[in-house]
Amino acid sequence: MKNILISKESVTQIDELKKEFVLRYLVLMLLILGFYTLAFYLGIDNHFLVYYLSGGFLFILFLLLYAWKKPFPSIINHVRVFLILAPLYDVYFIVDFFEMSLNNITWLLPIPLASYVLLSKKDSVLYSIYSVLIVVVAVFASYNMNLNDGKLYRSFFNITEISAFIFNGLIIWMLVYYKDKIKKIRDIEAVAKDDGQKDKKERISLIIDKDKEQEYIDFFGRIDSQMKGEMYFKDPKFSMSKLCIILDTNSSYLSKAIRTAGYSNFNIYLNSLRIEYVKKLINESDLSKVTLMYIYTEGGFSNQPNFNRVFKKIEGVTPSEYIQNLIKEK
Repeated sequence: MKNILISKESVTQIDELKKEFVLRYLVLMLLILGFYTLAFYLGIDNHFLVYYLSGGFLFILFLLLYAWKKPFPSIINHVRVFLILAPLYDVYFIVDFFEMSLNNITWLLPIPLASYVLLSKKDSVLYSIYSVLIVVVAVFASYNMNLNDGKLYRSFFNITEISAFIFNGLIIWMLVYYKDKIKKIRDIEAVAKDDGQKDKKERISLIIDKDKEQEYIDFFGRIDSQMKGEMYFKDPKFSMSKLCIILDTNSSYLSKAIRTAGYSNFNIYLNSLRIEYVKKLINESDLSKVTLMYIYTEGGFSNQPNFNRVFKKIEGVTPSEYIQNLIKEK
């Protein structure tokens, strides 16, 4: 999808998601460094490595406490600095254990993805090049330095290999998860802007392809199940754009499925669900204890005039008349 200008509200939502990811990432890294520090402290007599890991642990702890006490006003610069320092911190492990395993190089894999999710595609390319250069320098250094005889690594082979795989998997999963959430916000914004242009075409083209009628009927079953199951209609701001994102479809296909089911457009279908829910509330509620305002807001209507208009259009009577008739019947 092409780049579009998004609203300030969407920018704020994306920024909050990025800050949330940074905090959770710092917590995870704190646990990872704490795990390795404790493991090497208890299992191997290598003071330098324990101090090195402890230093990383304290640095992450400082960042976490700083972020918690004083939330980042803007995470961009913080992320750039961290993505520069993190590969440099990993150089020692790559050099020290290179002859035994390439496992420590995997800690650099999340760097390009993190820069892509939190920064931009251009930054992703630059940090990918930077990570490759770090590996080249580390490999060159490993052939000219002998920091460790490999005994430490062999003793902790299972811990370093398996745990590194698990921890990196968690980091990448977090990045993909937040990338998807950010993409959904951008997609909703894009679909909302496209809807204005597509609306006119939708009103002109009302013919359903008969060959696909059963396909549309089946898809409407999915729509109806999702709408009623999750009660999306209770959200006053719920739109066809949001439903398209949820169902991973386009507005044209969704509109045809709704028309196949007998509704002329999405809004009529949405309002019919709301009115059915309102009628259910009216029938099940003690009207002497609840207000009509509570009932129609629960049903997804933001104001009474709109509620009254939609109710009369669908039911043929006003809400007050409907309630009076219901009382008479009882």
